[in-house]
Amino acid sequence: MSPEEMGRLRNYLSQRHKRSTQISRLFVYIDKYHPNFVGNKDKLTPEKVYTQVFKKSIYNKGQMQELTSRLLKEIQFFLITVEVEENDILYDVLLNRAFKKRGMDDLFKLHNKSAQKKILKNTILEQSHYDALFELSHEATFHRDTKTLSTDYYEQLIETERHLDAAYVLDKLKIICERITLRGFVQTSESKSLLEVDYQSVVKKISSSFLLNLYLKVTELYEKNDPEIYHELKQQITDSNHTISTENRYTLVRFLINYCSKKYKENTLVYTRELFDLYQFSEQNKLLIEDKYISEIDYVNVVKIAVAVKEFKYAKRLIRYADDLKPEYRKNGHALASAILHFGKKEYDEVKISLREIKWWDMNYKLTARDLMLRTHYESNDYKSLNNLMKTSLKNIEEDADMSEAKKEVNINFVNFINQLMKHKMESTSPSEALSGQLHEHPIVYIEWCQEKLLELQGEAVSLLE
Repeated sequence: MSPEEMGRLRNYLSQRHKRSTQISRLFVYIDKYHPNFVGNKDKLTPEKVYTQVFKKSIYNKGQMQELTSRLLKEIQFFLITVEVEENDILYDVLLNRAFKKRGMDDLFKLHNKSAQKKILKNTILEQSHYDALFELSHEATFHRDTKTLSTDYYEQLIETERHLDAAYVLDKLKIICERITLRGFVQTSESKSLLEVDYQSVVKKISSSFLLNLYLKVTELYEKNDPEIYHELKQQITDSNHTISTENRYTLVRFLINYCSKKYKENTLVYTRELFDLYQFSEQNKLLIEDKYISEIDYVNVVKIAVAVKEFKYAKRLIRYADDLKPEYRKNGHALASAILHFGKKEYDEVKISLREIKWWDMNYKLTARDLMLRTHYESNDYKSLNNLMKTSLKNIEEDADMSEAKKEVNINFVNFINQLMKHKMESTSPSEALSGQLHEHPIVYIEWCQEKLLELQGEAVSLLE
């Protein structure tokens, strides 16, 4: 929890329990070591905590477990209370349910109507809005006092069904977009869904369907692979006039990022700048932080892309986001991001120093660090280290059970390509046209760097001939 949340939790527990109670003493003792529980684990053993709380020297396991269970339930209830307080829609749905459950019919009808009106005032309706509208309208439609044999009742049924359809289609489209996106990265057999829906016709019938149309357009982008659709989507998603939630905006941006990554891996280099624009937009609009943390992949990629387009000052500023990684990734993340920046600035000795600090927790960090070290050895003419690392890299890639076949292919192609570059560099020979063709015929990571090194070798060979 953040310091602010911990402060609220302290107040909450102090109001429910006297400071002299065992549950209060347990929390106060643990709270002293927040958030560095790992560093103080010797002071937080059950036996030591028991002595402090119960003031007894003989440890009673059952008593300790019962007390910690009670404190856990208190904290869980606090977290739920915070969620309800911070989520107006959830608050209205739960209050509506509470009124109906207790037969408070006048309050129920009044609150139900006002809650639905409040939600419908939103310019763009999202999943949470449709879910709440469905529950509210469903409770009102099937209330015991509702007249069933009337035109109004029939209209209510239709409206309830519309809300359900909108909630379903929006969630369904989001999942389909995820599936379509993943097809480019994970080799898997295609399977049909249980329910097949004509989304185009459904979306046309749903009012305030801006968000639905965006998700529908994502599916169209991946199906047609049309740059015009991409730029139109990018404009609509990044337009600040459209009040989309942070969660949906970044989900949609991520679909564009994945599309650009796919195009980049197909050797379409113009999409490097597109990737930078999308990541820059995400960072400036605070979209990268989700549930308090930035993902390990996003953190590495945002620095990597900034360095790729030579935005070194911006990349240096981005490295500070290591503080927003989960604690176990922070040190490795900062070291890897620093190594990426040093490499972009051709500071190869600094790259090696930074990479030595990394311990392997995450596959993506491990892979990025290894590829970075391969390129560093090549740039610094350390052929012996490069040769050894290439051998272990190929073996590790082949044996990695967590890596998709598509990812293995692009990384194996990279190792093989750098091996051929090394041979030409050592022998001072010009690369053949066939080697140049490989970059356009086979998917490969770090294509821009590979092309740059290829051109350097060709230029060096021409200079030797002259």
